[in-house]
Amino acid sequence: MARRLVPLCLVLALAGALARDAAANGRPPATSSITFRKGNDSDVAVGLTFGLLVSHDSGATWEWICEDAIGYSGPFDPKYAFASSGALFGSTFSGLKVMRDSCTFEATPLGSALIATDLFGPDQTFYAAASQQPDPGHGVAADFNIYRSTDDGKTFPTKGQPPGQVSWWQSLAIAPSDPQRLYLSGYRFVENTPGTGTRKEQVLFRSDTGGASWVELSIAELDPPPMQNSLIDIAGISKTDADHVYVRIEAEDDQTSESIYRSTDKGAHWTKILHTTVPIPAFLVRSNGDLIAGTQALGTQISHNDGMTW
Repeated sequence: MARRLVPLCLVLALAGALARDAAANGRPPATSSITFRKGNDSDVAVGLTFGLLVSHDSGATWEWICEDAIGYSGPFDPKYAFASSGALFGSTFSGLKVMRDSCTFEATPLGSALIATDLFGPDQTFYAAASQQPDPGHGVAADFNIYRSTDDGKTFPTKGQPPGQVSWWQSLAIAPSDPQRLYLSGYRFVENTPGTGTRKEQVLFRSDTGGASWVELSIAELDPPPMQNSLIDIAGISKTDADHVYVRIEAEDDQTSESIYRSTDKGAHWTKILHTTVPIPAFLVRSNGDLIAGTQALGTQISHNDGMTW
């Protein structure tokens, strides 16, 4: 089915008009995400720096929902997931929220645990990655489980936690061709030497069991190694091969340069296929295997041979 595209100029114009009357937390008004409802692309959710826009008619009309109604505030951008049922989920610092009546965001069975990211798989299984730091003084336990629901987020009977310490889950992706194959990125803080503080260490994981169990992947072949301000995002997965995955290294030089790496053996080895001196906020793996990388300042590049040339 062809996806209906919402004109970007319309989204930006509408965002600009709303921003005159809505706070953007000191940030310039901007679009942070565009999410389509599974199986019904006329329903669109557009995350903004000052709330959310929802359209049920392919962008002809829009409803603005403010941050307070969703359940968050400050310079934070929720991760949204649109179910085929019409339920719209949003990750917030006060827990995973869901809007089922096109009106009100309510709590889910996951309670108030901080949810870093969430998404639906190709079989409509729903995943939510918790990144809850412990706070013993207030009775809050650590929670870094990846929760799984098969009933549209009404219950989360199963969960799995990758091995080792972690501080934040950055991104989660599910292979289009295999709903049991998941890739997960994040970071943890580890001590350098006693008394010399901590450093941020990037981590990558893979699950072949729908999140029930995980294995950590080596990032030794990333060159240069991720730095203090770097982040690893799961940028894309082949539409036909679950072993064929791409990651983006943000702030590779600790500032603005970024790179795309490719693995054809489910994350065992990595090859750099693109490097730019500016951010790459958009990366797309098309059904025919073409790769498209969009930058903020250097335009868009396309590769027809899996990143060998652009």
